[in-house]
Parts: sequence; C-alpha cells; structure tokens
Amino acid sequence: MMLSVVLTVIINYGLFGQTKLPLELKGKITSNIGDQIEGATVMLFSIDSVLQRTAISNLQGDYAIANINPGQYRLQVTHVSYSAIQTTINLDSTKVNFSIVLKSTGENHVLNEVNIKAKKPFIEKKLNKIVLNVSESIIASNDNLLDILQKAPSVMLTPDNKIAIGGRPGALVLIDGRETRLSAGELTNMLQNLPSANIDRVEIITTPPAKYEASGSAGIINIITKKDKTLGFNSNLTSGISYGENLKYNASFSGNYRFKRFLLFGSYDYSNNKNIYRPDQIRTFDENSNKQIVFDQRGEILSHSKNNYFKVGADFTIDSNNVVGFIFNGYNNRSTGNGLNTTLIGRTTTVIDSSIIARSNTQNHSENNSYNINYTSLLLKKVNLSANFDYSNYLGDVNSFIDNNFIGSLTSPYKISNQLPIKINIKSAKLDLTIPVNKILTLETGLKLSSTKTDNDFVFSSDAGYQPNQLIVDSSRTNHFIYDERINAYYATGKGTLGKVEYELGLRAEQTISKANSLTSNSVVDRNYLNFFPTISFSYNLLKKGRTEVSYSKRIDRPLYSDLNPFIIFYNQYSFEQGNPYLKPSISNSFQLSQTINDKLFLSLGYTHTVDIPSVIYRKTADSEATMVTTENISSLKNYSFSMSYPVISSKTLNSRVNANIYYNKFAAVEPATSANSKLTFTLNSSTQMNIYKGLQGEINVMYMSPSAYGIIITEPIFSLNLGFRKSIGNNLNLGLSATDIFNTVKTAGRIYNQNVQIYIHQKAETRQVKLTLAYKLGKKTVKMSRPKGTGVDEEKRRVKIGN
Repeated sequence: MMLSVVLTVIINYGLFGQTKLPLELKGKITSNIGDQIEGATVMLFSIDSVLQRTAISNLQGDYAIANINPGQYRLQVTHVSYSAIQTTINLDSTKVNFSIVLKSTGENHVLNEVNIKAKKPFIEKKLNKIVLNVSESIIASNDNLLDILQKAPSVMLTPDNKIAIGGRPGALVLIDGRETRLSAGELTNMLQNLPSANIDRVEIITTPPAKYEASGSAGIINIITKKDKTLGFNSNLTSGISYGENLKYNASFSGNYRFKRFLLFGSYDYSNNKNIYRPDQIRTFDENSNKQIVFDQRGEILSHSKNNYFKVGADFTIDSNNVVGFIFNGYNNRSTGNGLNTTLIGRTTTVIDSSIIARSNTQNHSENNSYNINYTSLLLKKVNLSANFDYSNYLGDVNSFIDNNFIGSLTSPYKISNQLPIKINIKSAKLDLTIPVNKILTLETGLKLSSTKTDNDFVFSSDAGYQPNQLIVDSSRTNHFIYDERINAYYATGKGTLGKVEYELGLRAEQTISKANSLTSNSVVDRNYLNFFPTISFSYNLLKKGRTEVSYSKRIDRPLYSDLNPFIIFYNQYSFEQGNPYLKPSISNSFQLSQTINDKLFLSLGYTHTVDIPSVIYRKTADSEATMVTTENISSLKNYSFSMSYPVISSKTLNSRVNANIYYNKFAAVEPATSANSKLTFTLNSSTQMNIYKGLQGEINVMYMSPSAYGIIITEPIFSLNLGFRKSIGNNLNLGLSATDIFNTVKTAGRIYNQNVQIYIHQKAETRQVKLTLAYKLGKKTVKMSRPKGTGVDEEKRRVKIGN
C-alpha cells in the first residue's frame, strides 16, 4: 500500500507538476551495414572532459540520456567490436535526437578533432554497487574466481568458507545473474576451479533492487562472464599451470557463432588439481574445576579433483522485437581425498593418555544438468517483457571410509563407512516486465514460481561389535530424508529521476511453503511463511564532482538443504556431525550512506542488523566425551562498517589504489551456553600496477585483515603478498605469470568458547603458488553482442550441497 501511494505521488508529480522537464538526448545506434547494435556504451562528457551521464543501447539499438542541462558536451560512443566515435554536441531544446552509425572496420572513425580516450579503472563505483574490471588487473587476470573475490573491497572468506561483505556473512554469489545454489564448500571449490580468463567484471551489490532474489543478507556478488559480440565464429582459448606443493592445470574454451538471426554460443572449462589441506584442532573440555580433557588433532588431506563445467545455447531473433533462446549448462566433477589424522588425548597437550590414528578415503561424484528456455519481447514499442522457464537436476554420491586405530587404549579398531547419495530437482517459471511510464518514472514488475525437492538416503555402516573388517549397516544411525519447498515471489519497483535526484523504490513479497520429512524417524517439520522485502535508494549530486547515495534493504538467508537433514555423520566415538531440520531463515535490515568525490574517492558508512544467524556449533554430549558439530540459529548480529577506496597514484606508468575497511561486529547470544562475540576489524587491500617496458606490465597486491568476530569464532589476522606480470604479444596472445601468497601466511585460524568446550582451529590450504597462464583469441573483431544469459533457478541452485 505504501509503495502504491509513493508511486502515485511520483506519477502525479511527473504528469502534473509545474517543474520544468529536463533535457533529453536519445537516438539509435546502428552499424554501417544497417544492424541495430545492442550494448554500445554512450558517454556524455562536459566540455572539460568530466563524465556526466552514461547509457547502454538496448536490443533495438536505442539509447536515452535524461536530466541534462542545456549546453555544449562531448559525446563518446564505444563498443568492443566497433571503432569508437567522438563528437561535440550542443543541447538547447527539450529533446535532441542523435542517431549514430558505427563502422565495423578496424579504422578509427572520428567526426571531428575531439579525441577522448577512456580506460576502465580496476574499481568503479556505481549506484548501489562497486564494479571490478577483472581484465584491468594483471594478478586478477591470472587468478581463479575465488582469488578475485578475496581481492575485492570489503569481501572476505569466513572460517566456514562462506563469503562475507564488510564483515557480514551471507553474501549471495551469482554468475551471469544466476545463483550457483551450492553449499559454501562446493561454491569455493567451483570458484577455485574456474579461471578468470573468461570473466569480464565482478559486481558487488550492497543493496540489490527488488527484482533480485531476496536471499543474501550481506548483498550480492555478481560475476559477469565475457560475451563475444561479433559476427561469424569467435573464440577464446585459455590454459594455465600452477604449482605450490602439488601440480595443477586447467584449460578453457569459449566461443560463439553468429549468422544473421542465429547465435550459437558455448564454453567448457576443465581443471585437474591436487591440493594439500591441513586441518589442525585442539579441543579442551572443562568438566569441572579439577578435571579437563584435551584432544590435540593434527591432520593432512591430499585431494585430487577433476572438474568439468560446460554451457551451450542458442538465440534466434524472430524479428526486431522478439528473441527466443535456449541454454543447457552444468558440471560433472569427481574427486578423491586421502587423509591421515592423529588425535592425542590427555589432560594437557603434553600429558598424553591415549591417541587415535585415523586413515580416511573419500570418493565424491557430483553432476548437474540445467535447462532453460527464455523469451524477450518489446511490446507497444516501449514495454520490455522477459520470460524464463527452467529445470535443473543434481545428482551426488559421497562415499567415505574411516579406519580408526586406538593406541594406549583397550578400545578395538573402529572402521566406519558413510554413504550419502542425493537427488535434487528444481523447477521454476519467471516473468519480468519493464514499463516506461513517463520521463521521471519507469516501473519494473514480475513474478517467480519455484519448486524444489531433495532426496537424501544416508547409510551408516561400522564394524563395532562385529567381526573386524565386517561392516554392518547401523539402522539407528541411518536416515532417509526428503525435503519439499515451494517459493512464490512477486515484486514491483519504481525508479527514475526527479530533478537532480535519482531514486529507486521497490517491494518484493516471497511466500515459502516447506516440508522436511525424516522417513526413518517419522519426523515432519512443516513451515509456511510470507515475508515482505522493501528496497529504497536515493542518489544526489551533492558535490559538483561527487555523488551521494542513501539506501535501505531487507533480505533473507534460507538454510542450505543439506543443513536441514538430521542425519549423523560419525568420524569416531569422539566426533560426529548432525543436521538440524528446525533451522530458521535469518532476516537482515541494512542501511548505507556512500559518497563519491571526484569520481576517485569512494566513502561508505553502513549498519546492518540480522536476527537468527545460523552458525556452526560445537557441543559436548551429555553422556560421553564426544563433540557434536551442528548448525543452529544462535545469535543476532549488529554490524557497523566504514569503507574507503582511493587511487593514491595515477599516471601513465604507475597506478595504485588503496581500499580500507573498518567494521565492528557484535554478536548477541540467544542462549546462555553460547558465547557473545564482538570485535573491531580493520582490512587493507592495496594494488599497484606498472607499465614496465613495451607491453610488459607488473602488479603488486597486498592484503591485511586484523582479528575479526564471526559467530562464535574470533579469527586470527591474515596477511598476503601477491605479485604478477603480463605480456601482450600482438593483438591476440597474452602471457601471464604470478606468485600468490609469497610468504605463505594465508590461513584460517581462530578460537571458540562454547559451553564448556574451548577449541583452537588452524586450517592451512595450499595458498602459495606460482601460476603461468596463456590466453589466445580467435575470430573476427566486429559486430553484435549476445544477450545476458541469466535464468530463473538462480536462488534454488545456491542452496544445493553435494559432497563436502
């Protein structure tokens, strides 16, 4: 109701108000052979070359720039497949129609003597988001996706492999606007195995509009892959090899073929990685004032993964207003892990009573196939319609075997087996409309219906009480779990410009209907809830060369499907893991004030309050000395943040930018047994680029993060130094060499105080590596852009977990 009133006032103000309408520049962009060009960038500069406004041409080649003061301007139009155009234009009437023809040759096409050269910076600040132009960073262009994210301002990886923004957990990661629907572990594994050669940019959206899924309490990270924009056949070939303690290599191919109304596109990424992972942990149980038990655990896991990611699709342009498309994408991954874990048990770390030596072997196979049919249309020459229909299925099979041998104890060897097959099916239908109402208001509205079903049949076997090496299924620890969920969503957004104020007001409603059914224990948890998620943002040129933004958003984080499964995974009689079907979604409310000064200095001040935060909990069982690991809604979070980004050096040969963040996390426990944590944290990320000699470039990246609070964990500081070089050979070949974490200082370490359990965690991955990459481009350099390839099952995919 409030949104309707606000929009009515805006419409009436725009239609009947007495304020003078601003000037508007619009037109059509076509090629010299008559094709309408989508995705051309139109930039309007003041006469002294200060950027004033930008626009992107749509599917029909149309562009429009509103809210312009009369006067003389410099206009630049660019497209990666065409020669740029620069000209001077005078605006002195209410509407100015200026159509543009771009040449598809490699020659420069200049209408007059004005020559404007614009190079994208590595970091750009736009309304409600920060953009990382990956190709502008030498180190980032050699990295994988996970490395890139950790170099982004305010972005960090939490101890349980979740991605946080500004110290707030729960960032939603999209790839081309599509959610991955993977668990934290699966997501980091995928990001580690995808090279950056095919990445165009990364968008960090702190207050996402209502058209996005409401998931992601910390905001959205959208990874945009490169889209070839040319006629004929075009492709990119990339290969890389790296070494830390083990050899890793990858190769990727992406390409498209465009012929008249048809566009065929596809990509394939392969990686073959060996990694060492060392999870160490010291658990101390204080049973009373005179007695404690210490478990000193030291482990090493050697994993070997072979990963295959693919995407193929086609677009057919029916006419100038209608396009239909199809996408088929997915992955097929296999991995093995062999681990050796030694646990020393005693009164202290030096007084040992007994020990456990555990050898483990894990086989993991996961695959996904997703199908999408999409349709876009321009109705009544101004209303944009987009429809997506999706089906996605996941199959996973995780088999682990653990052989526990006890030393200094009468306990017999203990062999256990965990088998976890999983099936997940996701269906969705999504419809979006964009309706220009008048010069100051554009309406966006849409709906989405989705249905998800997961089927987990967990089987636990052991030789306890039986003959050695004779594994028998334990029905008391075996569980068959089925989870059904339906989400019905609708949103409406009004956005536009009022005078010097750019605004966006939105409201999204999501109804969630779920049923968690444990067939083995005959336990059912039903839920049916409706949430409303408003988004508000205003932007104003308070300074002559700066922009002020104020925004608010409400968001939700629903539990991962696997976290709702109450099955128990046993490692030995001292350690096991269990799901929780009673997990609730967490709700967050975020406020942000940001300021841009001279298009260089970015300042941001934020506050977020989140309730029912899920966190990994370590509990000592009542009748034994075992530790149970589970996930519970344990606390609320108040997050206060300040961030700054500034280019301290900017010249033709040297560019350096510093990103600094300060945030204060205060976790309030909701139960006496859980610790309340708070911490003031400082992060620094500095990147310096150098033009060394004839196409040879270098980059140095430094990152530091002081101790931070995350749930029940206080983490230790992190520091890394990275170095990279890139050499361009001709127009098509690029060679890259980089060294990451040169001092081998990156690790995940921290302390937990929970109930009468104290835990010190130290986890070390293979972060120090030398990487060599080669990238080669084939094909033509002219003409059209393919459409963004988002689908409708993005949110559901994020919550899928297959494997560890």
